[in-house]
Amino acid sequence: MAENQFFVDSDKLSEKALAKKHRLEQDPSSRTNHMEYMEGMERIDSDIMERVLGQMNSYDHESYTDADVRRALANDTCSVEDFKALLSPAAAPHLEEMAQRAKT
Repeated sequence: MAENQFFVDSDKLSEKALAKKHRLEQDPSSRTNHMEYMEGMERIDSDIMERVLGQMNSYDHESYTDADVRRALANDTCSVEDFKALLSPAAAPHLEEMAQRAKT
């Protein structure tokens, strides 16, 4: 077995805990994937992922202008369209103002 170069063992762990720690470090199949539903979890239907992917796939970063960016920066809150404008290349000259707004 290769020497563990990335994880630090603790003398405060019991033998059983240390064995479990080593198993988790060396055997990915023993890990829990928290991005998957587990037995007994409630499944909640939602269209959020589809909406986000739809917005992402329809995003045309070249369609936003300096005026769009200025309008987005003038708003107190950021709509999806504002956010798209602020991510576009047209926002590059406004990075300092964006940073100041984010800090505020």
